[in-house]
Amino acid sequence: MIWLTAGGGAKRPEMLVRVDDVLERSSIGICGQPGHMLRMAVASVCVFSPDKGVDEVAVEVTFCPTCARFYILDDDFDRLSTLGAICCQVIPHGRKPGVHTQYVGPGLADQAFFKSLGYPTGRRDDLPAAERRAVLDFAIVNGFRSREATTSFIRWLIEFNTGRKGTDDAMSRWSDDLAYLESDRHAIDARLALAPAYLAR
Repeated sequence: MIWLTAGGGAKRPEMLVRVDDVLERSSIGICGQPGHMLRMAVASVCVFSPDKGVDEVAVEVTFCPTCARFYILDDDFDRLSTLGAICCQVIPHGRKPGVHTQYVGPGLADQAFFKSLGYPTGRRDDLPAAERRAVLDFAIVNGFRSREATTSFIRWLIEFNTGRKGTDDAMSRWSDDLAYLESDRHAIDARLALAPAYLAR
């Protein structure tokens, strides 16, 4: 557990932010709706980074049961996001989940989803092989994408970029990743799995 709270580890997290929960970032850290009863809490949220895998992070939030939403101050969000991709829906203050949502979870288009995890979807993007494969395995082991859907996405990247200038290095990386996914010896590291409590209800 990584602690981003002022108390350091003095307080156990009281709540979990699951992958289908909404975390709204704002300068005030509350919903601002009159009559809503808010609860201040230390919550545990998962982050994923290709080089470090999955971490649970304790952070101070405000929860509004009426809005069914967590609120986080901008500064706390900035510190949290330096650790990796936040495994829930993240929206700016006052917005509804949708177009402006940063989301590591089911329901996001393939390219946006893999890019949000750090996978190199562009010709100039780069990442070591072990980290690229950690992204792919993270998606599969947590049920965000099936192995078949992940394989289809990498195949699509290759087909979409075939014949484009300056894509030789990227094509080589994607081809290696496709071979990795299609290998009979492909075994996923269980340490990339989120605890079941964090997965969608």
